[in-house]
Parts: sequence; structure tokens; C-alpha cells
Amino acid sequence: MDELIVFTHIPKTAGSFFQKKFIEANVPSNKCYTTAGLRQFIRQSSDGYRLFHGHIPYGVHLLTPRSIRYITLLREPIDRAISFYYSMKEVDIKIYKHPFREYADSLTLKDFYKNRDLQNVQTRFIAGVLSDKIYPNSPSRYTDNWILYLAKKNLNNYIYGIFDRLEESIELFQKKLFWTVPIDMNPYRKTQNRPTKSDLDQETIEILLKTQYLDLKLYDFALNNFDKQFMNV
Repeated sequence: MDELIVFTHIPKTAGSFFQKKFIEANVPSNKCYTTAGLRQFIRQSSDGYRLFHGHIPYGVHLLTPRSIRYITLLREPIDRAISFYYSMKEVDIKIYKHPFREYADSLTLKDFYKNRDLQNVQTRFIAGVLSDKIYPNSPSRYTDNWILYLAKKNLNNYIYGIFDRLEESIELFQKKLFWTVPIDMNPYRKTQNRPTKSDLDQETIEILLKTQYLDLKLYDFALNNFDKQFMNV
């Protein structure tokens, strides 16, 4: 069976841009499968899909006998956290109401991320489905270190891009996946009414650094190894 590409779409890492402008330009829609209906995917995993994508952590290889190639995008964690909080608040609820919208509306940025369910999302996604479920209910240094270890280990199974190096990332994906259709690099969707990190008060910054510290460690690891992916292309 042909290789199945799995796009781990971590929220607010330019995943929508990647899907709409890059995946859709290179993979026919009838060859893509989303996370809706996992049972159907298990039954039909050999029916010719070329790509699987969605907000689902590492682990799709456990659902299919096919050879898997994982791809994802990562983003500087503090910037991603700010973007996630403000992006859900700017969407017209008549069009889409994010599950965390009311919660975000009731809290400041710093208090929003005191909730462990909302912390270190990138590390949890790359560490895998079980780690993502365990993390919110197991607040211990041992658990956190183990999840970070798994994320770094699993990242070696990915072709990954970096939000702040998007053009280089697209070049990497094109070479590794043999996707040659040129694309428009203008953002597909961008959060408009949000502060930058430099706009935040020191207390908020300190809370974000504390609550996203696994993501910060994973991101540093990813940055240090990003260029190595271009070797042997």
C-alpha cells in the first residue's frame, strides 16, 4: 500500500494556511481524510487516501497498517498562546462559536492559561494521544518530563515546519513530499486584534512562560534541528 501522509494540525500554527493553500493545491480533495469519523477511517484506511489531517495528536499509525509519514507545523509558544486566545474572541459567534469562547470571554489572558487543559498544546500533540489525555490530570514534574521526552522522540518521525520560517518550511515540504504546485504565500487567516508579546505586562509574560514551558523546550529543540531536515533531500 502507498504511504499515507498524516498532517498533525496544531491550532494556531498556520495549519489552516497550510491546508487551504498547500495541501489542497497538491492533493485532490477525494484523496484527503479528516478526523471526522475515525471508525470509518479504520475501515477504509486502504481505500486510496493519500493524506489524513485534523486536530488530532500523534498516533494515527495505530489505526492503520499503512506506512505513515507525519508532517506538522510548530510556532513560538508564547506567540501561539496569544494568538489562540484572541483569535477565538474575534470570530462572530453567529458564524462560529469556539468551545472555549465563553471561557475566554470570562478571563484575562493570564488567567485563561492557568487552566492546565490549555497548556503546552504543541508538546502534547506531538507526544501522542495518551499523553494529551494524561497531561491535564497529572500535574507532576515526572509526568511533564516524560511527555516532553516522548514529544522530542516523536518529532524525529516528522517532517516539520516552523511558523516563523514559513517559506523555508514550504520549500522543505515540497522537496520531501514532491509537492511541486507553487502556492500563494499570503496568510489565509490572521488574527487582527491581538497584542504582541512586547505589549504584555511582566506578570502575564511570566505566567505564559511558566504555563507553556514544555512547548518552549520543544520549540528550542525543533529550531536547533530544523535545518538538518534539508540534508539528504
